[in-house]
Amino acid sequence: MSFRMFNDPIWSKLAASIIVSIVAISIQFFEKHEKEKVKQENATYEKQLERLTQVQASINDLAQFVTQQQQQLRKSQETLITLEREKEKLKPIVESDRQIVDAILQLQAEKSKQNVWIERGMGFLIGIVGSLIASVIWTVVQRHSKPSP
Repeated sequence: MSFRMFNDPIWSKLAASIIVSIVAISIQFFEKHEKEKVKQENATYEKQLERLTQVQASINDLAQFVTQQQQQLRKSQETLITLEREKEKLKPIVESDRQIVDAILQLQAEKSKQNVWIERGMGFLIGIVGSLIASVIWTVVQRHSKPSP
């Protein structure tokens, strides 16, 4: 079998058919491989798009959370400012009340000092009177308990 057999039209057709078949199978194989590759890339792109969509949703949620926190912070700040204003309004009243309370407590302390000496003096006098009464009672009891001669 040499190259002469390709001079025969049957062998030439057979060889051409085999070559065309090999080429067709190769083309089909490469097309199938390319389609799989494109499918995988599309799947990868779809996954990436899905992830990006999830990330975007998370970012939107985070933005809403930040906005809510800013609103709460503003409300807290407004409340704090209102309380500061009320404090400034009430400060003179509290100071005047404090001065009145201090004056009342000081007056009470002074009266307590005076009352202490009065109470001590009265206690001393009552003690002396009690001793005198006890001495009189003792003397009367002793006179009655002695037999008379």
